Amino acid sequence: MFCGSSINTVDSKGRIFIPARFKMELGEKFILMNSPFGCLRIYTEEEWARCAKKLDKAASKDASKRNAVRNIYRTIESVTPDSQGRIVIPEAHRTNSDITDKVEIIGMNSYIELWSPDKYEQDVAISDKETLKNQAVELGF
Repeated sequence: MFCGSSINTVDSKGRIFIPARFKMELGEKFILMNSPFGCLRIYTEEEWARCAKKLDKAASKDASKRNAVRNIYRTIESVTPDSQGRIVIPEAHRTNSDITDKVEIIGMNSYIELWSPDKYEQDVAISDKETLKNQAVELGF
């Protein structure tokens, strides 16, 4: 299970360190892709295989979904960390997600999200404590 978050530096070659608490579960090779929500996602190969089955099933039944699935697959990269434990985020992926010199890495249970910290704060973070409280109650917490 992936949980927690950290903000890491993106070096001039687009490389980041994956937090140690995520490395073991990710394995030696994993999947990086654009998310339709303005961030990037990282999946283990096993979790991606489950997702791919759902996508393939949806694409086989509906032409409009097939185009969406095609667009998802075209952004996928298989990623292997280097000897120092860094991965390269391709330039197109960084541009798509507005990731520049910093990246917020957020565990989302079965996958990991990579966000531009500024974009996360602007688009996603719940700064209003009353809204956060109400949503937590709706989720059963």
